[in-house]
Amino acid sequence: RVKFYDIPYTLQVASFKEESNALALKKELDKTYKDVYILATTISNTKYYRVRLGYFKSEESAKKTAQKLIQDKYTVFITRRD
Repeated sequence: RVKFYDIPYTLQVASFKEESNALALKKELDKTYKDVYILATTISNTKYYRVRLGYFKSEESAKKTAQKLIQDKYTVFITRRD
């Protein structure tokens, strides 16, 4: 069984100041993709809700899903898991 700390990559699809926007996008992505989650973070006293997807062992496997998201008209970037 894979542990979260063994999986270094995830995809970020969006970041919102409004949690409701993040929840709406998550709901939309959940229809097609698995492992969609929201990561709340605070930067300079402002809270952001990052919509992220997946847990990938390699950058190459993350790129494959990123390409599908791009084809579906999303803006995506690969990041390391926090």
